[in-house]
Amino acid sequence: MADRIECVQTLEEVMRRIGRRYRQRMGEDSVTFGQFAILRLLAQEGPMAMGEVAHNLGVSLAGATGLIDRLVHADMVRRYRSDADRRVVWVDLNDHGRAEYERLKAERARYFDRVFASLDDERVTQLLDILQMIDKGLESEESDQPDVTFGSVP
Repeated sequence: MADRIECVQTLEEVMRRIGRRYRQRMGEDSVTFGQFAILRLLAQEGPMAMGEVAHNLGVSLAGATGLIDRLVHADMVRRYRSDADRRVVWVDLNDHGRAEYERLKAERARYFDRVFASLDDERVTQLLDILQMIDKGLESEESDQPDVTFGSVP
């Protein structure tokens, strides 16, 4: 069992280093990691209530609000109140935000292509299979928790 524990510890350290390099790389961009996560979420899902954004990112409403504030200030996201319930605040990408998301997405794809350049196609496929198995295991753990439902798009 000691070998497995050592392997898990080494894996954790490698993942930490990869994550640190990725965050450093993202720090060179015009948005933070959290802001990019919001741009990606809105690009993929469309308009969302602020509470839904926070839930999807696993952050507090205050944390999501701070990230959204900076994206609104950078003219990438628009924020508006629901017509049906004025207490609900919605956010969506504007044209500049969508263009910036597409630019950053392409840049990150090039970055990860370089990260995996030392692996042949078979190794990349093996890595993907393993990561998907881990993800599936985590999803089944999370499915035991109650789901939170949010309002529909106005």
